[in-house]
Parts: sequence; C-alpha cells; structure tokens
Amino acid sequence: MTTTVIGAGVLGLCTALELAAAGHPVELLEAERPFAGASGRTFAWVNANHKQPRAYFALNAAGIAAHHRLQDRWGRYGRWFHPTGGILVDTGPSSAATYAARRAEAQEFGYPCREIDGAELAALEPAVDWPAAVTGGLFFETEGYVDAALLRDGLLAALRDHGVEPQIAAVESWSTVSGSVELRMRDGGVRSAERAVLAAGAAARTIAERSGAAVRIADLRERSARTHSFLGITAPVDVELRHVIVSDRMNVRPQFDGRLLVQVPSVEHRAAEESTEEQLADVRAEMDGVLAEFFGDRVTLERVILSGRNLPDDELTIAGFLDPDERVYALVTHSGITLAPHLGAVAAAEVTGSPDAALDPFRPSRFDRADAPVTGEREEFIGRQ
Repeated sequence: MTTTVIGAGVLGLCTALELAAAGHPVELLEAERPFAGASGRTFAWVNANHKQPRAYFALNAAGIAAHHRLQDRWGRYGRWFHPTGGILVDTGPSSAATYAARRAEAQEFGYPCREIDGAELAALEPAVDWPAAVTGGLFFETEGYVDAALLRDGLLAALRDHGVEPQIAAVESWSTVSGSVELRMRDGGVRSAERAVLAAGAAARTIAERSGAAVRIADLRERSARTHSFLGITAPVDVELRHVIVSDRMNVRPQFDGRLLVQVPSVEHRAAEESTEEQLADVRAEMDGVLAEFFGDRVTLERVILSGRNLPDDELTIAGFLDPDERVYALVTHSGITLAPHLGAVAAAEVTGSPDAALDPFRPSRFDRADAPVTGEREEFIGRQ
C-alpha cells in the first residue's frame, strides 16, 4: 500500500521525494497549493546559528550538509541553494560582547565562525552603506540561503519524474484501522494508506486534534510576535548583495529575480495587531526607513507580507509517530528550510522501518511527560528566525 504525505510544503515535498526515489508508492495531498504556507513566505536562511540545545544544533548542522547533497543529487532541475556564507553585525554599543558570546558558542559547538574587521566587511559587501559605528562583524562560512520558489519547482519536477503529482485534497482527520490508515477528507470522502506522514505545518495541530492525537504547535489564530513575522520583498534592484546579512537593525539577502528579502526586528511587535491596510503601510514605511540606512534610495519595498510560523511549543522539531501502531508520523519544525533535506530523508527511512536515534529528543511523546516542555518564550537576539 501507499504512504500518503499530507502537506506539500518543503518538508512534505522532501519526504515524498525520498520515498519515491527509494521505490515506495507515494501519494501527496495538499489542501491549497505547494508552498502555500510558511514554506512560501520564508526568509530561507540556511543555518545552525545559535541553535540550542546541542541536539538541535546538530540537527540543523546536518540540515546544512543535506542541502549540498540535495542540490548535487537533483541539480538537473535547477539551482536553488546558495552557500554564500552569512554575516552577522551588531550596530549597537554592545557589539563586542555580542561577538564574543557568539564566537564562544560557535567554537563550543564546532560551528565555523571568524571575526572580520571593517575593511573585510566592506570588501565582502561593498554595496552596503555600513553605519559609522560598525567596525566589523562575524562571518559564518557554512551558511547560505535558498530560493524557495526554485526549490519548490525543482522538487515538484523531480517528483513528477517519479510519477508523483500533488493532489489538491484536504485531510480532516485520520484513524488507524486493521493495519492501515483511513484519512477522512474535507469533501466527505475516505482514503486508505499503509502509512501517513503529517507534514501540514500549522494545520497539523487541528488535524491531529480531530484524530484524538496532539501535535503541540502554536495556534496561528492567536496572533503574536512569537507566532507571526513580517517579510518584506523589494522591487528589483541594481544592488549586488553577496551574502545573507543578519543584524539588530535588519536581515537581508538576495533573491534570484533581482529582489531582496528583508526582515526588520523593530516592526515585529506589530505582528500581534489586527492586519489592516493602514497597519501594513506603517510597517512598510518603517522597513523602508531602515533599508535607507544601509542602501540609501537604491532599495525600496514592493510589498510586505505577514507569515505565520510553524512553531512547536518548545520551539524544537517534532518528528515521530503519533500512534502506538506507528502508522501516522508527524513532521513539524520552525527551521523547515534548513532542516527539510535532512528530515525528509530521515523521516522516509523511519516510516519504512529504519529508526534514527538522533531524532529521539524530538519525538512528539516528549510533551506527554510530567516534565513536559512548556510553551517557549522567544528570546530576542540578532538573526532570530
């Protein structure tokens, strides 16, 4: 029988492709369209930067390595992964302490990091008008970014060549019956599969609830700066940005079509407000003002979108079976772009009988313990994703 993957975001597509490439029959279901949710509204910074605890860092480091393998393996379908390196800059008075702490953490975890002075910073990114207070930064050589639309198209093309097309069909709930999984659909129909992988992002919470299970992730109906974030997309620009830049003032990186993707920490608190045209205009104006600090009048925003985060309650990945028969596997993470190539491969192996002990800290059953993780508070720091 078939393995049904529920959700055609980056996790669902990577898992489905790994299963199909290994010769397993796969059905891919998506309620709206591929990358309709967080995967299509992401800054898409590939990194393991300041990822705590160590097990989560190791998972993200494995994700970086898996991006190289994914690009090499399926490169005939396009180029989406850009391992440019990442630059971290603190424009404030505590920059020396910031750099020392982040350097020490990177060294402890074995994460490549080196300090750069103002001259090297200017040489790495000559198109940026660095504030006078900026005398250097940190360079993380293994980091990079993904062009999410190109990754989506490449994965879909590879799946198509393996006979898998996403079907627009919404799953309401599941039950396990006689060694199989019955999926109850929004249109009233029922589908059967040998196994199911629930990779539906924030929707995994409600699908699990209707099925008598629990996937402990943020309810996006409850808006906050913890669960939502603004992403700015510029008009096409004549600016050669070469790396991912994260800072206390702005995160920015290039995109394949000549646009830049932008995040501005100072507007994030407004994600908790009701979205109106006036609010988005105010947010856009503030983001444009920050852009002007670094690029003058050469860069302006074309639009600003509000994106929900697929955020587990303790902010760590959820990966594992939800039922005692091991028929339904949950796969949800906030670090989806970084982790998808690795988690897709590991999840495909686990649902077909090859468990991976490295995922033991991330099982959904951790929330059932007496000392279960509480809802996390998002510590603010430079480059938070």
